[in-house]
Amino acid sequence: MVWVPKRGATEKNVPEATRVFADRRARQYWDEGGGMMAAFTRRLGLSYDAWDAYFVYGPEARWDGEEPPTPGFWMQMAGHGAPAFDGAAFAHEALARLPTSSR
Repeated sequence: MVWVPKRGATEKNVPEATRVFADRRARQYWDEGGGMMAAFTRRLGLSYDAWDAYFVYGPEARWDGEEPPTPGFWMQMAGHGAPAFDGAAFAHEALARLPTSSR
């Protein structure tokens, strides 16, 4: 999880926000200055900030270089240029990218 400086959020808000995603497998990061958000905005060719977005990558994805890889699938809460977030559809896409032995 990468938390970004939107809607007035600051680093001090992160501990409260991380309780929403308390899964011990999740790693939580603060994107001071919005650099990660900007990188995904560029990668996705968006005219607005890439935030409140959820990405799915397959096992072939590699982050080589400065820019993040293009996600195999993504959704966004606002649905601006991406499908609006739907938990069942997102889970289906994520599970489809797992090796058969992991399901």
